[in-house]
Amino acid sequence: GGRLARELVAAEVRYDRSMTNLGVELDNGRMARLLVKLCIVVDHQGLPGGGGRWGETGDRYVLKLLHDFIFHQAQPDTGLPLLDWGHVAESLNKLDAGLEEEVTLMSRDGATLLVVSFAELKRALLSSYAELSGMRM
Repeated sequence: GGRLARELVAAEVRYDRSMTNLGVELDNGRMARLLVKLCIVVDHQGLPGGGGRWGETGDRYVLKLLHDFIFHQAQPDTGLPLLDWGHVAESLNKLDAGLEEEVTLMSRDGATLLVVSFAELKRALLSSYAELSGMRM
C-alpha cells in the first residue's frame, strides 16, 4: 500500500511539472508568433512600386511606435538603453490579450504622441498582417 501511494504521488508531481512546462512552451510560442508578426509588419515596405512607405502609414505607423515602445526604452537620466525583459514580456502579453488598457506611444523625435489601447493595436497588427498575407499572390 505505501509503495503504491508514493508512486501515485510521484506520478502526480511529474504530471504537474509536465503541465507547467507545457504552459510555458505554449506561452513562448504565442509570444514568438506575435513578435514575428509585429516585426514583419513594421519592417515591410509593402507592394513593389508602392513607394516603399507602406510600413510608415496608417496602422503600420502606430505599430512602429508600439515596436519602439516595447524595444527602445531608455533610462530617463542617461538616455542609455533600458534592457527590461519584463517590460517586453508584459507588453507582448497585453498585445496578445488585446486588453482595453491604453498606452501612450511617442515618435522618436517626440513630435507625435498617441494614446491607443492594446485592443486597437492587436486589431491593427492582425489586419496589417492579413493585408501582407494577401500580397503573396
